[in-house]
Amino acid sequence: MNGDNEPSASHDGIHVDNAGGESLRIQQDFDELQDLAQIKSAHSRLMNSYVRTLAAGSQLGRMGITRTLDRDPDEPASLSRTFKDARSYRFRRLVRLLVEIHVRRRLIELGKVYFQLELLPRFRDESGSADQWLVETRKSCLEVAERLQKVPLSISIILAIIPLVVPVSTALSKLPGATAGAIAFGASIPIVVLGLISGIPVVSSYRYKRSLFLPDARHVDKQEPKLQKQVTENNVYADEDALFRTLHRGKKPETQVDLLTMTYLAFAVSLAAVSWLTFRTLPVAARLLFGLIAIIGFLSSAYIAQQSYRRVWR
Repeated sequence: MNGDNEPSASHDGIHVDNAGGESLRIQQDFDELQDLAQIKSAHSRLMNSYVRTLAAGSQLGRMGITRTLDRDPDEPASLSRTFKDARSYRFRRLVRLLVEIHVRRRLIELGKVYFQLELLPRFRDESGSADQWLVETRKSCLEVAERLQKVPLSISIILAIIPLVVPVSTALSKLPGATAGAIAFGASIPIVVLGLISGIPVVSSYRYKRSLFLPDARHVDKQEPKLQKQVTENNVYADEDALFRTLHRGKKPETQVDLLTMTYLAFAVSLAAVSWLTFRTLPVAARLLFGLIAIIGFLSSAYIAQQSYRRVWR
């Protein structure tokens, strides 16, 4: 009898409780990793996809080379092509940055996994040396990653400051109403303006970057998850998933930069509207307007945030 009154189960003659059943299943899956043939094949396919995508990103805005997003069926062909050609040229540096950041992070992640596999006895020869392919591949992944662009320091600082909005707002709320309102009002204007100026190119560039990894991404993302899973041709995300499945590892989902930025902008507008409501001298009509803006902003941020879960490929 189980002293903790927990249900139990038997796996291949091994008696375990259900609390450890998931660990045993993961261990059994990992034990299936017997040779490197499948890993080599999946790795080669992903590296080919990365090189192709990096090449496409490097060609944006180059003389004599044009690339457009797949045309939205709801847009006139000429308008869609002209707008997207101009956008890809204007934000080409940001698109290339996003592409390289994505590949860099995945290569570092793979380098760590391959280093761990080198420690397994099954991937060592009689002399105890690790498999040469694992060693060379791990070194190549990390060396290439070091030569790709990383997140700029300025963006890292901004991302570190964003979480401080809530505690700062809480501290301001403890000040006298007029003082808190004046500070919040003065701070909200540059935040909203800066957010709009920087947010538009970030959203546009990330969506273009995403189209390099997943053809017709904007159309695919709107489909039901079951239909999205069927789109695997020229899909870099699918190649990543295939390799990580072969390695029996979980892949960290990509941050949905466009949706995150739009959520932040909607939330910032809502906070600005709330701060403007602290001014008692505002007419009733203005108060109602700012209140409506705040409600719409909060609802919009919640809706945009949940849209990221609809994307299968990330």
